[in-house]
Amino acid sequence: MSEGPLLFANGVDATTGGPLLAPMTVESLARLATSAPADQAGAELAARHRRAIEQVYAPKQGVDPTDLAQTGWGVVFAEDADPRIVTALTPMLERRHAQADALVEGRYHEFVGANGYRAGESKSAFLRRHRSGPGPVDPDVIPYYLLLVGGPDEIPFEIQYQLDVQHAVGRIHFDDVAGYARYAANVVAAETRPPSTESPRLSFFAARNDDDPATALSCEHLVTPLATALRDGWSVRSFIGPDASKDGLQAMLSGAERPDLLFTATHGIGFPTGHSDQRATQGALVCQDWPGPRHRKIGPGQWFA
Repeated sequence: MSEGPLLFANGVDATTGGPLLAPMTVESLARLATSAPADQAGAELAARHRRAIEQVYAPKQGVDPTDLAQTGWGVVFAEDADPRIVTALTPMLERRHAQADALVEGRYHEFVGANGYRAGESKSAFLRRHRSGPGPVDPDVIPYYLLLVGGPDEIPFEIQYQLDVQHAVGRIHFDDVAGYARYAANVVAAETRPPSTESPRLSFFAARNDDDPATALSCEHLVTPLATALRDGWSVRSFIGPDASKDGLQAMLSGAERPDLLFTATHGIGFPTGHSDQRATQGALVCQDWPGPRHRKIGPGQWFA
């Protein structure tokens, strides 16, 4: 007997053209979501929701989470991080330093070198080493906002997720020092340029592949209503269905009218673990050029990476 309507997830296997995740019922998804955590990290995240003292992601009482001068801001490098990366990020770090220390000196932290993350270190050990522990964050001990720098081989994803129980955590990772330098320069430029008098440009890009319930649902129930609702205050362009081609996306991103914000709703490409194309192409956007799941074939001419 059927358990109910099926849920369709986005994601196409690049080697087969089939779905990365088979359709499942609401009941099946609920069983997965409510199953017991398999490891200590998962158990800690689950326990976080049972503790009344930490029912919301917020610093200690009285601290405005929208004000870096109150919350503080910190950057976490691996202990053996390339010093050239620290130098490349300097323009952005200097700006954050000025913002976080505007009220009280010491609310900006650089966890670098011996103070950085040590290989194999747990979240609890890292926090203890910096005089912090469980409970709402005190920005005079360790900042509420933390930026991790480096890949998961340097600072594991598990550490990021566990720190995120108490802190607001982000991560950046680029393949070379130049990538970090470009990122820092773009952040500073975006935050310091004069405000525009024109309406911001917003583009929607949503494929609707043939015989594909996932993209049909996202076009009908997500992208089209959003594009209609956000026309007030935005300059909106929509590339939906036949207009969502790979060439169209390339032209949109490289032309003079490229958007300030691009919202995409498509399948993403996935590769088996260890595949030679996984690192370069994983997550590429499947465009309207793909004829749909019945075709059971997909190639680089049909996705944008």
